[in-house]
Amino acid sequence: MPAVGVLPQPTVVGDGHDAAPAEAMVAAADQNGVVLRGFVASVAGDAGDGMAAWAGRLAGALHPRSLSVQVYEGINAEEGEGFPAQVARQVKATFCRAPPGVTPDAAKAALAAVAEVVAGMARLHDAAVPYGAAQKDMRFRAKIEVNHAGACTKFHDDMVDVRLVTTLVGEGTVLADNTAVDWGYYDECQGRIPAGMQGKGTSFLGAVKQWNPRVVASGEVACAPGDLAVMKGGKMTDRPCLHRAPYSADAGRHPRILIMVERVAQDVLHEFYEAYECQDCDCSDDGSDDEEDEEDEEDEEESSE
Repeated sequence: MPAVGVLPQPTVVGDGHDAAPAEAMVAAADQNGVVLRGFVASVAGDAGDGMAAWAGRLAGALHPRSLSVQVYEGINAEEGEGFPAQVARQVKATFCRAPPGVTPDAAKAALAAVAEVVAGMARLHDAAVPYGAAQKDMRFRAKIEVNHAGACTKFHDDMVDVRLVTTLVGEGTVLADNTAVDWGYYDECQGRIPAGMQGKGTSFLGAVKQWNPRVVASGEVACAPGDLAVMKGGKMTDRPCLHRAPYSADAGRHPRILIMVERVAQDVLHEFYEAYECQDCDCSDDGSDDEEDEEDEEDEEESSE
C-alpha cells in the first residue's frame, strides 16, 4: 500500500521490451502503470510483419464472430512442458486454420510469433514482479481473445497483482494517468456508476461516457496496437491503475485481438479454469454469466482489460 502523503507520479511511457520501467513501477509506491511502446514489434522481430498480417486477416474474416484461447500454467500441460511451450501448443491447436489470404506456412510462422509475444509478456512479468519463496505457488494465466464482445469501456481496476495487456489488432487499452484520477469521487462511488447517470433513455455506454471524464478529467494514456500496458491491481496497492477498453471495442463492433497475461495463486488458477470450462456446459440453473473475474469487473461482463 502507498504511504500516506505519497504524491502520485505520472504514468511512465517506455519503449520496446525493456523490463526496467515496469520493475521500477512495481517497486514504487507512487506509480501504478507503465506503457511500453512497440513492445510486440520488439519481441516478434522479423516475424512481426507476418504476424500482423495474419492477425488482421483472422480478426476481419471472423468478425463479428469471436474466438479465444486461455492457457493455465500446468493445467492440461504435457509432461515436462514449460509455460512457453504450453502456450505455443495450445495457440497452434486453437488457431489451426489459416485465415483467407494467408498461406499455411505464413500462418505457422505467425502462430510461433504470437506464442513468443505471450512468452515475452511472461518474462517481463517475471522480472517486474519477483515472487519470493513465500509465493512459489503463483502460476501464469494467459488469454488471447479475437473479437471479444465483453470489453469494459468504463474506468475500473482489477483485483490482481499486476496485469499485462496488448492488442495485435484494434485500439489498445486506455490507462488513466496516475496524476489525473479523482480518487475521492471514485472511492465515494465505490468504483461504480451512480444510478442517477443511468436514467431513462440513457444507454449504458452513454452513462459510461459521462462517468469516465468525471473520474479522469484529463490525462488518458492510450495504447496503440502492439503497445504493452503493465498495470498494478488492487492486490498490490489501494491506488491501482485505472484503465478501460477503447470505445471502439464496445460490444465487439470492430475486429480486435487482445492478449492478456497475469499470475495468480495456484488454487485461484484452478477456480478460473473450472469456471472457463463451465461456460459451455449446462452446469448453472440460473443462466448466470461466468463469474471468474467478478472481483475484477464488478457487475460488467468478464473482461481482460
